[in-house]
Formats: sequence, C-alpha cells, structure tokens
Amino acid sequence: MSKRPYESGVGQTSRVVRVATLLLVGACSGESGNAIAPDGVNALVASLAVREVAAPLYAGDTIQLVADARDATGRALEGATITWSVSSEALASVASGGRLVGKGHGAVTVTATAGQASATVPVTVRLTSESRRLAYAWIHDPSTSTMYAPTSSYQHNETGGGIRVTRSSAGSYLVSFERMAKVDSTFRETVLVTPFGSNGERCHLNGWANAPNGLDLDVSVSCYTFGGASIDTRFSVLVVGSRSLPSRLGFTVAGDAASQFAPEPTNTFSSFADGVGISRSTAGSYLVQMNGAPTDTPQNYFVSTYGGAPDLCKVSSWNKGVWASVICYAPSGALADARFSLLMIESGRPGKRFGFAWSNEPSTPLGGTYTPSMPYQRTSSGEPVRITHQATGSYLVSFPGLAKVGSRPETVHVSPYGGGLFTCQVQGWSNSGDGSSLDATVRCWNRGNGDPADTYFTILVLE
Repeated sequence: MSKRPYESGVGQTSRVVRVATLLLVGACSGESGNAIAPDGVNALVASLAVREVAAPLYAGDTIQLVADARDATGRALEGATITWSVSSEALASVASGGRLVGKGHGAVTVTATAGQASATVPVTVRLTSESRRLAYAWIHDPSTSTMYAPTSSYQHNETGGGIRVTRSSAGSYLVSFERMAKVDSTFRETVLVTPFGSNGERCHLNGWANAPNGLDLDVSVSCYTFGGASIDTRFSVLVVGSRSLPSRLGFTVAGDAASQFAPEPTNTFSSFADGVGISRSTAGSYLVQMNGAPTDTPQNYFVSTYGGAPDLCKVSSWNKGVWASVICYAPSGALADARFSLLMIESGRPGKRFGFAWSNEPSTPLGGTYTPSMPYQRTSSGEPVRITHQATGSYLVSFPGLAKVGSRPETVHVSPYGGGLFTCQVQGWSNSGDGSSLDATVRCWNRGNGDPADTYFTILVLE
C-alpha cells in the first residue's frame, strides 16, 4: 500500500494585532464621585478628537480601537457607551466593542459616536503583504464535483485565509487561495505543481490569476495519464511570493515557448543583483540565467510544466550561481518548445521545517542508502538527507529532524532532473517509524513506455 501523508487536524489561526487608537471625547462635567447611568454619561459627552492609525490593517487582522470620552473641561468620563461604524462593510467590519477586522483592500473611515458627539479615523486596509504570500495544499479528493477545502493537515495559507478546490471536469481543477490576489503592482509569485500517487500521473499548470472577487488567487491545474488523457488524480500545489521566504531565491515563468521566451515580468523575481534572463538555443532547450546568485551556499531548482498535455519540462543541469538548463520534450522524446515555471531556492523560514536535496545517484544498488551531494542539499535541522533505493524507480527520501510535530502541516514537491522522457511524482510522506525523520516516497517513470525507471530528481519540503 502506498504511503499517505501523516494526517492530523489543524485549524486556521486568526491573526490579532492589538493597536490602541485613542479617541478623545469631551463632555460637560458632573459631580465628582457620583455614579451616573450610561445614558447620563453619554449626555455629558461634548467633543471628540481622533488620533490617526498609522499602520495598515491587513485583511483578517484585528485592531482593538479604544475610545476615551471626556467632558467639556477635558475630564475623562468612564462608562460612556461608544457606537462604532465603518464606511464600507466590504473592506472592514467593527464590533460594538471597537474590534476592527480587515476584510478587503482600500481605505475606510471608522466613526465613533457617544451621545451627540462623533469622531472619525481613516484606516488603510490592505489585502495582504508580500511577506504573507506563501501557501500550499494537498488536493486529496480529486473526484469531488463540488467545491471543498483540502485536508487541514496538509494546507497552509500565510494570509490566514482558507483554500478551496473546484473541479470543473475530469482532471481539471481550480485551487483558490483566499486573500492572495495580486493587488499591488510590485507583487510577484511563482507556482509549482506535483502529482501525487503511484501510477505515473502528471499534472500541469494552466496558469494563475486574481479571482473574479479581486481578493483571492486562482490557480488552474490539469492532470493527465501517460497517454495524455485527462484524469482525476491527487496533487500538491505551492505558491511562493517574492518576500515570503527570508532566504535568497529566484523564479520565473517562460513566456511564449518559441519566440517570446523571455521571462514574464509580472511572474519573475530575483534576490540577486543581475535579475533573471531566459535564452533559447534550440527548440525545447532553454538557459535560465540567475547571474549574481551566490556559489558558496546550497541551492536547488524546481520546475513545473506550464500548459498542454504532451509537454514535459525539467532541469537538465545547472551551473551554481549562474544558470540552469531547462529542456522540454514532446511525447516522441524529441525536444519541443514548451512553457515552464521555475523556482531556485536556498532555504526556508526561520522556526519552520524545510529541506531540499538533489537525488544524484539514482542507480544506487537496490536497498542501498546514500547521502545526496552536500552542495545541493540543506535542512533546517542541519542533518543530512538520506535516500534509499527501494525498487526500480522507487526511492525513500528521509529528512532527519523534520518529523511532523503535532498538527503542523508541510508540503512536499519533486521535479524530474536530467535528460530523456523520465518523470517523477510523490507517492506519500509520513514520520519515520522511530519518529526521527520525515520520510517521503518518490516514484519515477519512463514516459515513453510507462515503466518504472531510475532517474534523477530534486525534492523540496516546506512547512
């Protein structure tokens, strides 16, 4: 039986940012020391002054507004009843106690009222920041015809929003990430897709764009059999924003495969001074330049095929810190122009589990275990990755120190590497029997004949 990801429940954690916004409210004074009913206190409120909210409020976050009622002499009044309202319920909502929750993207005016006095404060609401645009999901129920949420143990949305999956037809899916729309012209992201299973299925990106509501990011994915027929199958999808990982990274999406193969500007980013470039030497052969990337730290590349069923794109080699060679194939095995998305990464997020490795010895004797090349692997635990060759085309990749803790989720992605019609998919992952590592099973195939095949690949784990 194939391994399934280790499952345990996890819920979304709401973000609460407590900011005291001072609303100064004046009132006529009453006799000191006498208790006054709330209605009586409100009758003494004379004026309001509002301190501006300097920081933006992000959708899903909460600001606790605080009102200070004062009489005409400037004396503070206790017990005044403050009524709150916002100019746009689509952008923010406010509870009776002054808890303001961001919902959209834009500017709102918050009004506080006590008796005959009122005051306003402008608040800038932002959908999200680029540092929060990291999300992933394991699509575990591919045949469901209605919208559903992926298993909570294997999904994460840094914005705090949810994730929804909609199946439009056999093998065709729309994965929606709440609050991740590109609402700032400087926002950049890339998307990776990895098929999940044991029958050689493959899944491709069709693209991604803002959802019709302007708030969510929609990722379109299609999945196929070896022969190119549409098929329902499980897969994992990962969205990485340009500022979502503190590590240095670079990514791009190739434009039109044959002529306008330059990087798409809105989906290209580099932490390095010289940016990203793409050149095409022959049909289906591309050089992605990452000039300026460091050569003294481990790094790795991951590629997803972008577009039609016949295509297969993969990294065939890279010159550390300079370029990566990407080659794309037709079903015949001939090189053919195609599109792809590419991510180069050095590490993950502090305090979170991450790991990557290049499987550089695919023909290790059956049952044998080896440590992948150290310049191309890294883990948050600092312990080296181990790969065991279980059977032809089947590998167990162990990440020591990365075992799941409680309900904390993670995602696993693989990319085939090298020449030829070889492709790989994740069969499953779980904690090792002794709980010391996170173990992922990877299966690889020859797309030309459908047989299992030993081949190179790269693998990535992110929490």
